[in-house]
Amino acid sequence: PDKRLVLGSYAYLDSSAFVRVSLAMDAVASGCMEARPNSALAYLCSPTDCFAIPMEARAASHQNYQQGIHHGQVLQKLLKCVDYSNKKRTTTTTKQPSQQPRFLQPNSAGNPNHAKLPLVDALVLQQGPNYYLAKRLQHWRAMITQHKFPDAVVSSNVAPASNTQSVLKNKLLAVAYAAAHHIPPIEIFDPDTSNVLMTYLLLHDLKGPSPTNPQENESLQQQQQQQ
Repeated sequence: PDKRLVLGSYAYLDSSAFVRVSLAMDAVASGCMEARPNSALAYLCSPTDCFAIPMEARAASHQNYQQGIHHGQVLQKLLKCVDYSNKKRTTTTTKQPSQQPRFLQPNSAGNPNHAKLPLVDALVLQQGPNYYLAKRLQHWRAMITQHKFPDAVVSSNVAPASNTQSVLKNKLLAVAYAAAHHIPPIEIFDPDTSNVLMTYLLLHDLKGPSPTNPQENESLQQQQQQQ
């Protein structure tokens, strides 16, 4: 076939069933790429994960944290007061035990004087190991595909936190989402809004310039000039 096949791996199930359905989707994606190397794989990354971020985002986050915004600053102080978790934990930068409170501490590591991008640890442990293993399978397939198939397209964007049914049935997450607007600029999206935004990002990845394929970018620019 001369047209590009776009395969979206969007299925979700609770607990260990999520790992099984992710393995099934991965098997389909792997077989698809072997048969049609110019296909496109599409994923939605979870916002509750670990990511590299630009230095500018790290600086803005640090500034917001230091200044506090309206009653969000009061909420920060209250949560710090009730933080009785004094167990030693290892920091991501020094690998040394830390006695700092756990609530609302800046969670992005990295030295602004270094070229390495800082990391944000936004893992929510209540989502459990099955959830994160399933999402890792998607990350790994995306990286392998991008490396192994130069003609393929991989769309793997971070979806905004949304009031989906799978999230709201967890009581702790439901409460956290309901109160998130008290700490600007955090905003929880309506699922329909998220769907539209992520669709536009998918279309951009399919039709826009490729960050990993300069030759494809040149071909795209020539086509646009001819039009």
